[in-house]
Formats: sequence, structure tokens, C-alpha cells
Amino acid sequence: MNEKDQILGLIFAEMGKKKTKLKMLHLHAKILLSTIKGDFGNRLTALSFFRLYEKDCHTLYSEADFESEVYLLMVSPLAKGHGLGKSLIKQYLNDCREQGIKKIGLQTATDCDYHFYDHLGFKRESAISTELYEEGKEDENFFIYTKEA
Repeated sequence: MNEKDQILGLIFAEMGKKKTKLKMLHLHAKILLSTIKGDFGNRLTALSFFRLYEKDCHTLYSEADFESEVYLLMVSPLAKGHGLGKSLIKQYLNDCREQGIKKIGLQTATDCDYHFYDHLGFKRESAISTELYEEGKEDENFFIYTKEA
């Protein structure tokens, strides 16, 4: 927060035990149910995306072994370039070390500033390619990163 009580950055993460297959099954069931109910717009488009996500999500949870996951890191345009994102990640890593967490993971879209994670020493484990934006054209849309805490 700044002197005007504006939130300039935030980080959401799950800290703790590695996700279990049962927990992931529950999450996927909730996403599928929301897709069928039409919560994500056009059902056919959303269902198509869900199938791609379901297939590619296994990459994240089976190939990359981690104990904590960053779900969201956001920095206000007012604060970009001043080290706030780096500071949030460093504090998160310190918190992980204090809890005995050795490895963290995250998934980021390729239209975000993913070079930020490269710069901070995160290891790119894999890329997820989907026909998310243009039918018939498969692009890398997401990267999976890990880092030792």
C-alpha cells in the first residue's frame, strides 16, 4: 500500500502440502460443472477449452514436483519497475523457507511479463500450447515454472 492506502501489489499462493490427486479431481469436477452450467460463456467453446486445460494441466501437476503454488501475482501499473513484484516474491520465498517448503511452482500466461520469472531464477519446466485464441492455430499460451525456496 502507498501513502494514499492504494494497494499496489498482491500475491496469492497456497503454502503447504503438495496437491493430491483427489484435490485436483475435485477442482477439475468443479470446473467441468461450471462449464456445463454455462458459467464461462458459450458452453461448446468453454468445454473445448476445458478439454485442452484438463489435458495440459496434468503437465503442471505430474512433471513439476512442488509443495507450494503461486496462483496470482499482480503489481499496479503505478508501481511497475520499482521492485515491488520482486519484493513480494522474495517475501513469499522467505515464508516458504520458514515453513520448510523446498520447491514452489506457478503457471503464467505468455501474454504476461513472464521474463520477470526468468530474471528471478525460476526454471521453466514446460509450455502449454492450446488453440485458445485462434481456431486452428496452436500457440504456446502458458508456461510452467518452478523454483527452489
